[in-house]
Amino acid sequence: MNDFIIFTKIQPDTVMATVFYIPESTHTELQKILRATTSSVREAFRSKIILFAAEGRSYSSIAQALMTTVSTVRKWVNRFIKDPSLKSLVDARRSGRPHIIPSEAKCEVVKFACSDVLKEAPETGNVWTIKALQNRIENSTGVTISKSEISRILNDDALRPHKVKMWLHSPDPLFKEKTNAIASLYLNQPPDAIILCIDEKTGMQAIERKRSLAPKHKGCGVRMDSEYRRHGTQTLIACFDVRTGKVYGECGKTRKMTDLVSFMEKIAKLYPTQKVFIIWDNLNTHCSSYWVEFNKKHGDRFDFVYTPKHGSWLNQIEIWFGILQRKKLKNGSFTSEEELRTAVVKFIKKWNEEECHPFRWQFRGYIKKAA
Repeated sequence: MNDFIIFTKIQPDTVMATVFYIPESTHTELQKILRATTSSVREAFRSKIILFAAEGRSYSSIAQALMTTVSTVRKWVNRFIKDPSLKSLVDARRSGRPHIIPSEAKCEVVKFACSDVLKEAPETGNVWTIKALQNRIENSTGVTISKSEISRILNDDALRPHKVKMWLHSPDPLFKEKTNAIASLYLNQPPDAIILCIDEKTGMQAIERKRSLAPKHKGCGVRMDSEYRRHGTQTLIACFDVRTGKVYGECGKTRKMTDLVSFMEKIAKLYPTQKVFIIWDNLNTHCSSYWVEFNKKHGDRFDFVYTPKHGSWLNQIEIWFGILQRKKLKNGSFTSEEELRTAVVKFIKKWNEEECHPFRWQFRGYIKKAA
């Protein structure tokens, strides 16, 4: 078997394929590329050009058959003549535009974007901006980088130094244990006990809107004027009965220890004989030693359960506070503290009479996986 397949020269009166030699192994590989279903369109196209040229077809007939140009055919045939192997049909490496921005400067952009702006350039503000990065890089490296180039560098590494996201981590070493205890209390309620979630909603503003809400119409929701007058604030101390969903609350001007003691005395009268679990947070008034005396005074019927630090979401009264905020306070207009207080009391009454229901608690705590 010959090592080369030799093709005879064609009449030179038209634009014809040049005579060249194809190694038999290469000829076989080209045919395999055409038969393979996994070959790319680019590979098959270039292989057809070489095989058609090897058959003695002219450049023009090949271009017409493959719906391309004569210059494209000539390009790949000439490459193959210089190097009769499959490597000649691969795109040549392109040099591209030379780098204008030094790699060191690009690394500096990423470094500063990931650094603390208050340490590196406190005079620019609390977050990095494109302009602040531009100035910092120029002072650090002496290289001037355009704002658009800095944006491209940041986008390539998915960096957004101008955006700030909030996060909160509880430092409580017993966070999981306390969370599991509260979740277990919700899901496995003692049959003869009362579970009350208690907290204070402070800073409820008596805001009077200068203009009433504009009614909604097609394609537009209700509109509210941004101008308002302030008439003071109120504080709501409330408890949520986990079993029934009923709420008891009182509004006042202050949130002092005396206010909380007065509220708890009324809770003790509402539940004069039952065992009562009180779930609340670690506010200083909640952690006072007074509650030991309070419990003794009422026959040790109260069991105070504290949420872990930064774990107020475990307190179901916070869910009800959200309902109050959305339904009554958010878009409300109150001309005085008294009007605000009356509106909140009426909302609680309506809730207890028409809407009260226990919340469906689904979080089961941090359950240990079986080994």
